[in-house]
Amino acid sequence: MRSTRSIVHIGVLVSFGLMAVACAGGGPDELEDHGGASGGALSEPPGAAGAGRSVAGPVHAPAAPVELSDEALADIVRLRREIGFNADPERVRDLHARPGAYGASRSTGQDLLGLVMTDDEIAAMRTRHQLEHHASAMEARVKDAHPKTFAGLHVAPGDAEASTVIRVLFKDDPGKHRGELAGMLPEALRGNVVVERVDHSLAELLAEERKVDRVVRKLEREGVPYNATAADVLANRVTVFVPKLSNKLVATLKSEVRLDMLRFVEEGGRAAPTWLKNDQYAWALVAGGQRIEGPAGSCTSAFAAHGFFGPFMLTAGHCSNVDDMIVQGGATLGRAAAKNFGGNQDALAITTYSYRNQRGRIHRDASDFWSPIHGVIGLEGDPIGAVVCTTGYATTGLDGFQNPSGRCGQLTHKYVSISYIPNSTPSFRLANYWSDFGDSGAAIYWDTMVGTLGVGINSGKTGAGTGIFSHLPYTLDAWGLTLDSPE
Repeated sequence: MRSTRSIVHIGVLVSFGLMAVACAGGGPDELEDHGGASGGALSEPPGAAGAGRSVAGPVHAPAAPVELSDEALADIVRLRREIGFNADPERVRDLHARPGAYGASRSTGQDLLGLVMTDDEIAAMRTRHQLEHHASAMEARVKDAHPKTFAGLHVAPGDAEASTVIRVLFKDDPGKHRGELAGMLPEALRGNVVVERVDHSLAELLAEERKVDRVVRKLEREGVPYNATAADVLANRVTVFVPKLSNKLVATLKSEVRLDMLRFVEEGGRAAPTWLKNDQYAWALVAGGQRIEGPAGSCTSAFAAHGFFGPFMLTAGHCSNVDDMIVQGGATLGRAAAKNFGGNQDALAITTYSYRNQRGRIHRDASDFWSPIHGVIGLEGDPIGAVVCTTGYATTGLDGFQNPSGRCGQLTHKYVSISYIPNSTPSFRLANYWSDFGDSGAAIYWDTMVGTLGVGINSGKTGAGTGIFSHLPYTLDAWGLTLDSPE
């Protein structure tokens, strides 16, 4: 266990352990925009470019026995719990030590996260991916149809009857919406929707988060630190992430905002960009997920993209400044041509023209170092509860084999303002993957039933060590870029 977060409602303090976790197709001209779906069951997530492209299915092989270290066990238990599988530590340890006794296999399918699973669990994971797929489109449609009462949705573990559900939240009577929501899903999945009533709509949470953000930024200038604020769908509150809760913070917020809408999370440390490691890493070709060097330190490359002004490699904006020369593998990668560090972005575009060749691929590990990215997630198309992964070189290692489970984690918040981002808007994401120094700029990807989608650029880590990333569509739209084809 790497850190402890404390969840604080006023007058109540509850502590629990949270692992600090940091946890690739057709070309852009082939990619199809599915954002205009309306009526009937939803077949594609909105804007899930490339979703219609077929993706080779996984290959299952009997799992070899392995003795898990305590750290590896903790990561696997955490990931299984997030997915909704049996997460009893002794059973998980025995499953890996004696996989034959369970008829367990390890799939090479990227969307199965490389976990050892029984046949029933593999089937449950397939159902989960279908629900993630439909949740993305459902969220966009319901938000537009019910802006005053919709409070968000997330993919969550279910019960004995439904291993995974889409949990949809409304401020008004849930019964009014059940039929509408069921009609958005194929008949076989209509029992996997849970509709619940909560106190506050998403619009109310977002409005209150803006008020809270202004207050805590002013307090930080007065020496009262905080890490982030979020319109928290899961808690139906505005969550304030702090290194340590102070009386001044609580008293000031109590006088200026609605305290009944607040929730505090003590993280035990400061949120920070993750860009200071200096290990050498050499590859002749350039793709996402590789170690890069600038005058200020080391980061990780994210995605290859192109626009009117040529080819660019993306990384985090705080990694360098415009006109800095960036090196990868001991050779010049290119010149930093554009930077957005503030508002809804933490992004840097490095022009590789006349310097390097690039492709729309990412480095996962030494046996899958040229892995394709099939498309990009649509605007706000990443549902809370989806499992995303990082390519950060500090977390995954220079060979990519370190922390096979710790590199992935559940998306927990998607409306977050970050303390170290100037004028941050509630558009950043938090997810339970590891994030460490050197991981800034890494590609954050989502392995889905329709392929691997780019979802974000790793920005930093929370005070608890979990990942912070920016939403990739904002950067692509701002600069008029399209992700490169992997071909």
